[in-house]
Amino acid sequence: ISARNEAARQRAEAEGLVEYMLTDLRTRLKGVGRLDVMESVNDRAKEYYGNDSIKGRLLEAQLLHAMGEDFDKQGKLEQAEARFQDAHRQTAAILNSHPRNADVVFTHAQSEYWIGYVHYLRKDYRKSAVYWNNYKKQASQLATMPGEKLRGAMELGYANNNLCVLAVDSNGQTSEPAESCGDAVAAQRKISALNPSDPAAKLSLANSIAWLADAEENIGKLDRSQNLRNEQLSILEKLLKGDPKNQDYAEFRLTAMTALARLDRKSGRMEGARQRLAWARKIGAELKRHDPNNATWADRLNRIDNEMELASKGSTR
Repeated sequence: ISARNEAARQRAEAEGLVEYMLTDLRTRLKGVGRLDVMESVNDRAKEYYGNDSIKGRLLEAQLLHAMGEDFDKQGKLEQAEARFQDAHRQTAAILNSHPRNADVVFTHAQSEYWIGYVHYLRKDYRKSAVYWNNYKKQASQLATMPGEKLRGAMELGYANNNLCVLAVDSNGQTSEPAESCGDAVAAQRKISALNPSDPAAKLSLANSIAWLADAEENIGKLDRSQNLRNEQLSILEKLLKGDPKNQDYAEFRLTAMTALARLDRKSGRMEGARQRLAWARKIGAELKRHDPNNATWADRLNRIDNEMELASKGSTR
């Protein structure tokens, strides 16, 4: 009995360490913005594989999610997809035998999200819609479970935002309504109000506002889009004031400023667009120097350069 108790204690300690690596520590490292450091944490977490408890199997799936996310940021989509598919198979099997376990439902929802995200990046919006609607279904189920009202509400907010993304980007290839953008913002405003000191809630709100702004821009409501983008930028500036070295916040601010420059250009305010883009180009270059292997930041710079070329030509399209 003593040996079994000691084994259980060691297993619990290992699970606690891996959980910390994949949640709190990973969130902090995202702010640092170094993929090589993230990879070393993933490698360290892998040393604790082999735990066959439900929690251990879920943590293994979460590690696969983390590895896939990091491969994606390096521009290695095939490697990322392989990790996400492995995680999806694992969480689907656990869900089949434990359908009322909230952590199982939550983790499988993440697997649905990441597979949908891969299809989204490949512009296969119909397949993406299948997985992202499955994600919303899991989020809805989570919200009905005892003690999961807040986490379920947060996941539903993310799910509505995903469907908003499809509505904005798919150009009618899916049946997702643009109204999901407004639903996502409304949900994120409530969550942010319930968690006024939570930076993650504020960042999620800023992201939802950005997609609603894009939806407004797509139907020609440039003034409404600009107001939303200014609100997004204000949230991000406050987040950066509290954590000035957070590269994740800096990247979101860069995207917001680039979008505002695009709206200036489309509205004929070329000088304003050029000024914003010059600032964005400088910040983007600093991010790229911080981690040259980050493909996402390289893409941001390319988009800024494309906008600068359009602004130099005086294009309002």
